[in-house]
Amino acid sequence: MVEASARQAWDGTQAPYRRYILRNTGTGPATNVRGMLPEQTGVSVNFPFGESLRPGEGYEFTVDEDGRFPPVIAIHLTWDGQDEPVAVPVPQ
Repeated sequence: MVEASARQAWDGTQAPYRRYILRNTGTGPATNVRGMLPEQTGVSVNFPFGESLRPGEGYEFTVDEDGRFPPVIAIHLTWDGQDEPVAVPVPQ
């Protein structure tokens, strides 16, 4: 099981119109944040790539699904010092 460290904890908060905000809920900065989906097709997402987020800072992203595949229920993140992807739930 992979857990986010206390210095870089995350939540995904739904914003209007299929937009989400990925927020660093930890106590320290996260640098070089990279997002990905586990192999899934039919989905377009504008993930962070190389972003740095201070504690409390958020990154807005959108999910565009075509309805032929299961909905996105989590995104996976890595950042400097966290090479193993961490799953972050996406609100439904």
